[in-house]
Amino acid sequence: MKKLILFLLLMLTLSFDSPQEDAYDAGEWFKFRIHYGIVNAGYATLEVKNAVVNNKKTFHVVGRGYTTGISRLFFQSRRFV
Repeated sequence: MKKLILFLLLMLTLSFDSPQEDAYDAGEWFKFRIHYGIVNAGYATLEVKNAVVNNKKTFHVVGRGYTTGISRLFFQSRRFV
């Protein structure tokens, strides 16, 4: 009997799903600094935008990066679209 009650209690607690919220939303952005020790190599930015694809609402994440300082001598900045 105890096993049955435990099983029913377990099923009741696991069967109710709470609505999940998105981890991110349109308009949010993240900026990262890329460095090698004390040498600053550049920055990278990720930005979340709204988009519509095949009449469905989606997120469009845009990534941008660029080199700074002395690192420009060693690395070329490239644009990815």
